[in-house]
Amino acid sequence: MRYLTSARESAANPDFSVPIDLPGGPEERLAAFRRQVLAYGQLLTHWPAIVEAARAMKDKGDMLARPIQAYAA
Repeated sequence: MRYLTSARESAANPDFSVPIDLPGGPEERLAAFRRQVLAYGQLLTHWPAIVEAARAMKDKGDMLARPIQAYAA
């Protein structure tokens, strides 16, 4: 029961949805969070085209990156 009370009190706080691990005050953090969510949404929107382009490059034999040599300790 104590958890529910604590969760309700936290959710009532206007800054509840503002990430605390971003720099700045609440307004700056919220603006940065919104920009990050927007950028992630844009990435998801374009993801199918990115995957298709990567497949097309692979099918043509184009390398997306150079092979990495295993490091022997």
